[in-house]
Amino acid sequence: MPNFFYQVHFYLFGLIAIASSIAFVTRKSPVAAALGDLRGKWGRLAAGLLGLALLAQVITLAGRRLPAPFTPGGGYDPVAVRDLGAIGSVAQPLFNEYLLAFELTSILLLVAIVGAVVIGRRRRIDAR
Repeated sequence: MPNFFYQVHFYLFGLIAIASSIAFVTRKSPVAAALGDLRGKWGRLAAGLLGLALLAQVITLAGRRLPAPFTPGGGYDPVAVRDLGAIGSVAQPLFNEYLLAFELTSILLLVAIVGAVVIGRRRRIDAR
């Protein structure tokens, strides 16, 4: 059951990251895109609902014992560190089990960089 919990949150926050990056790249002002456009009642309603959902999660998790990776020293595996080294014990699952997520993140960052360059170049050309 905890594995399903983590998968749901992983994909949920992945979708939020993709939607946020698309919204950021398509806005004229990067500052306004980073702060969010809360004009109108729908933006404030969405922000309020998101805040309530996050508050409910914090309250729910406050009464539970956290899983091993989130407790101090719980995620440390001395056998993996001895066999693979400190960097290898992190890199091995990253490049084996989570390779697709890692590559999608790199593509997402590349798109954000290209979008920032396009926005910056457009302003310089318009200013001339």
